[in-house]
Amino acid sequence: MRKILISACALTLSLTLVNCSSKSKNNGNSPEPGAAESQSGALIEDAQTGQGKKGGPAVKSQAAITTVAVPQKGNAESTTYAQLNLQIKNQDDEAILKEGSSILMKNPNDVKAINAMAMAYYKRGQYPLAKSLLLRAQKIEPGAYEVHSNLGVVQLALGDKNDALKSFKKAIELNPNDYVSASNAGSLYVLEQDFEKAAVVLDIAYSKGYRNVKVLSNFGIALTATGKYEKADKIYREALKENSNSKEVLFNHAILLIQFLKKNEEGLEIVKKLKFLGIPEEGRKRLQDLQAMAEKK
Repeated sequence: MRKILISACALTLSLTLVNCSSKSKNNGNSPEPGAAESQSGALIEDAQTGQGKKGGPAVKSQAAITTVAVPQKGNAESTTYAQLNLQIKNQDDEAILKEGSSILMKNPNDVKAINAMAMAYYKRGQYPLAKSLLLRAQKIEPGAYEVHSNLGVVQLALGDKNDALKSFKKAIELNPNDYVSASNAGSLYVLEQDFEKAAVVLDIAYSKGYRNVKVLSNFGIALTATGKYEKADKIYREALKENSNSKEVLFNHAILLIQFLKKNEEGLEIVKKLKFLGIPEEGRKRLQDLQAMAEKK
């Protein structure tokens, strides 16, 4: 298999957090603020930098996409969690901790409250405390796939990529429709350049209608690496409909068009656009190589 020319700026790691709940609904788009009563808005968090396998590119994760979903089931539960749901929707960490503590005074094993508090501590950067709470929730309710999903994100923040991947895989095992964990597992597989597995799990997220640009970018990378060029082309075009100036998507789409689909003219147009937009210094040489490749043919 020919070497794939991938820029360091072209790979991104997308993380999505969910609060302990029943399955959150997805209408085919990444969550929007106030989209539904059971779903809060997206909160952009800083993510950390990872390193690919030996000989592979350095991969910089640019942002974590934090989505907290708390569906309501019945009148009694609505009353119990009304304030907690409101504080989660408002992204008020202090109030979440206060309300969560109040609920735990009545029921020390309330997994929803424990999980909500864990995510509040996570957003404060108190990762060990968040992990401790999630492990506690896991013991109380081992089948809560959202707890495993959130634990994976916290483990990743602590630098435990292997444990994080295990947690995401466990969440998918418990709920094969969990597009959140599928997105995160796929991002890690791309990071490790295990593209076959990445393509499988990212297809779960895609089939469930998840259209986050970074997830689509990772899916396109995995499809290109596994020889599914036409589908990768479709995915990149969808991603660019979401964000036409995404440098990561543009760069990888140009690679696909020039190196694999031999659509040099269209690929060169993207190269020109990237030069206009500007890319990090470490990616410029690769962009020049890509341009030279297209102009030779």
